[in-house]
Amino acid sequence: MSKFCQTLLALAVATAATGSALAAEKVNPGQTFINSEGIQVSVGADWVSPPAQPEKFFLDARMRPIVPAWKPGDPIREIPRLFNGDPKVRQMQAHPVNPVPQGDILSELQRAFGAGTDSRAFTTPLVNRDGQGFSGVFPPDPSGDVGGGFYVQSINGSGGATYVVYNTSDGTIAAGPFSLEGLGSGGACASGNGDPVILFDQLASRWLLTEFSSSGNNLCVYLSADSNPVTTTWTRYAFVPPSFPDYPKYGVWPDAYYVGANQSNATYALDRTAMLAGLPATFQRKGVPTLSELGFQMLPPASFNGTDAPPAGAPGTFLRQVDDELNNPGSNDPLHDRIELFTFHVDFATPANTTLTGPIPIQINDFDRAFNIPSGFGAIPQPGTTRLLDPLLEVIMFPVHYRAFGSTETITGNFVTKIGANNQSAIRWFELRRTGGLANPWTLFQEGTYTPAGDPAPTNRWMGASAMDSSGNIALGYSIDRAVAPTQFASLSYVGRQAGDPPGVMTTAETSLVLGASAQTGFDRWGDYFQMGVDPVDGCTFWFTGEYMGASNWATRIASFRFDACGSPTFSVTGTPLAQEVCAPSATPVALSPVNINVGSVSGYNTPVDFGFGSGLPAGFGGSYTVSPVVP
Repeated sequence: MSKFCQTLLALAVATAATGSALAAEKVNPGQTFINSEGIQVSVGADWVSPPAQPEKFFLDARMRPIVPAWKPGDPIREIPRLFNGDPKVRQMQAHPVNPVPQGDILSELQRAFGAGTDSRAFTTPLVNRDGQGFSGVFPPDPSGDVGGGFYVQSINGSGGATYVVYNTSDGTIAAGPFSLEGLGSGGACASGNGDPVILFDQLASRWLLTEFSSSGNNLCVYLSADSNPVTTTWTRYAFVPPSFPDYPKYGVWPDAYYVGANQSNATYALDRTAMLAGLPATFQRKGVPTLSELGFQMLPPASFNGTDAPPAGAPGTFLRQVDDELNNPGSNDPLHDRIELFTFHVDFATPANTTLTGPIPIQINDFDRAFNIPSGFGAIPQPGTTRLLDPLLEVIMFPVHYRAFGSTETITGNFVTKIGANNQSAIRWFELRRTGGLANPWTLFQEGTYTPAGDPAPTNRWMGASAMDSSGNIALGYSIDRAVAPTQFASLSYVGRQAGDPPGVMTTAETSLVLGASAQTGFDRWGDYFQMGVDPVDGCTFWFTGEYMGASNWATRIASFRFDACGSPTFSVTGTPLAQEVCAPSATPVALSPVNINVGSVSGYNTPVDFGFGSGLPAGFGGSYTVSPVVP
C-alpha cells in the first residue's frame, strides 16, 4: 500500500475538514510556551552529553566462543524493575469521581465479530522453533529483529545479554549464542547486564544491538558496518546518561536513534548521523512530565519501518497511554481515555534549538490499568499456583512501529488492559494515521481490544508485540494463559487482520505457536517485552519472539508468518461513518451524514476503482459519489 485517495459518498451536502498549518514561532532558548495549537513546547536540551568515542572491532562471529547453556546449580538472578515513589502506588486502586461503565466496548465488538477466519497462509507459521533457552535470569527480555537474510534474537544471560543469529530462509542457526559484550573489548561496556534491544536500521541496512552495563549508567550500543551480523565490523559506543537508564527502548529515525527510559520519564536522542559515519557522537535528553499514580514510566519511540521515508524534518515521536480514572481521578471522563504523543525535534549542532512538544492528546475508548496487585508486580493468575505474573500495565509495549504509504503515515502499537474479574487481561491495539504531511495532526484511525469469541473460560492475553506489513496488514503476538478449567499455562499465540477488513477487530483465527507446560512459581517477572518485526527483504514476513513456560522454566520462541495477499496488487476500501440512524419515514428527502470513503493502494495497485450502488440501497434511499472512478 503506497498511498490513499479519497472519495465522498454524498448522501447529503458534503463538508470538508481542513488541517491547520503550524505557524513558525520565534522562541528563545530555555523557554517553555504554549504554541498556536494549545500544546506545550519546551525549548533547549535539558542535558547534552560529551561525545562518546567510537571503538571499532572486526569479529567474525563464527570464530567467537559460544556461551555455555545454563545448567542446574548455576546462578539464578532477577534483573530489578526500578519503581519510583511509594510502593503502595503499585496497588493501582483508582477512585474516580465519575463512575465508569463496566466492560470494554471494544472487546464486545471483537466477540461479536466471531472467532475469525482460518487463513491458510497466515495461520500456518513458516518458522516456529525454540529460541534461546533458560539462562537463570528473570525476566528473559526477548528481543529480535530481521534484515539482510538474518534474524537476530537476544535475551538476558547470566553475564549480560546473549544473542544468536538465525537464517531467515529456514530458521536454522547461522552463529551463536554469543555474549553481546564480546562485540567489544574492555572499557565501560566490558561487563554487560542485559535489557537487550535488537533493531535492524532499514534506512541504512545496518544492525543496532544494545544493552546496559553492570556498573555505571552506560547504554552500550553496537552498530554494524553492513547487513551481515556474522561477518561485519562493529562500532561500539558507551553513552552515559546522568542517572541509571532503566528499561531503555530504542527507535530508528532519520535524524537520530531515539530512546525512552524509566528514568523520571527521560527521552533521549543519539546522533545517528555521526554514528553511521563512525564519528564521536553526542546525545541529548528531554524530560517528559510524569503521570500521577505510576511508579514506572517509560515512553517508547516510534521506530521506522518500510521504504517510504517520513516527511523531511519530521521529529521523533514518543507515546504513552493515560487512564484518567487512575491518573486524573478528580475529573475523569468515564467513557474515554487517551494516548499522548510527544515530538522530539533534535538539533545536534545547536542544542539550544532542540524542542519537545507535548502532550498531544488523542482520544481513545476507555481502558483499565487498575489491576489488583497484592504484592510485587504480579497480577496475571496462573493455573496451579498463587504466584501472579507481571502484566507490564504501565507502558505502551515496545516496539512502536511507524510505516508510511506515500503521504499517509501510520503508527501501530498496543498495551494491556483489564477487562474482567480476577485481573482478566486483554490487549488494546491501535493504529494512528496522519495524512498530508507535518501540518496535519495524528488521529486515531482504529483501535480494538482482542478477546475473541469462543474462549471456554476467562482467558488472559498480555505482553503484546505488533507490527504492520507493506500492504497495511497488522499482526499481534502475545502471552496467553487460563487459570481456570480448561487451564492453560503461559503460552504464545498470534492473530492478525488485513488492511481492508472491518476496523477495530482482528479477523484471522487465533493461532497457537507453543503451549506452556508448567507454572512459574519463583518470580513474578514476565517478559518484560516481546518483539514483532517485518522482513524488509519482502515487506511481508512477520517475525516474532516471546517467552513461554517450558516443563520447568521459561523458554523463548521464534516464529515467522505472512499474509498470502501481501505484495499482490489490489485495493482496500474503508469508510466512516458506517452506521446511521433513521428514525421515521418522511415525505421530503432527509439528508444523512456523508460517508468519507478511503481507497487504498495495496502493493502498487493503480487501476481506477469504480463506485456504484447496484441494488444495495433500500427502497426510498438514494445517493451519489462525489468522485468515481478513483485512482488509489
